[in-house]
Amino acid sequence: RKNMNIKRFSGFILILLGGLIAFLAGGCTLIFEGLAVSSGTRSGSINDIIFPLMIGGVPTLIGIGMLILGLHLNK
Repeated sequence: RKNMNIKRFSGFILILLGGLIAFLAGGCTLIFEGLAVSSGTRSGSINDIIFPLMIGGVPTLIGIGMLILGLHLNK
């Protein structure tokens, strides 16, 4: 019984932190990509797409992974 409470608490923490990481990293990536597109400062190269995805996309995927793991632990 006590082991189940620790498992649920760990799942809750993973959901909370994963959601926060995914929301903040993904939101910043979307905002900066939107600003770059709307201001016309892009040079049109593939690096303009890849670089922001590397910086913001990797933490977003890690956050989504934490969120999924937390949901799995809370089943």
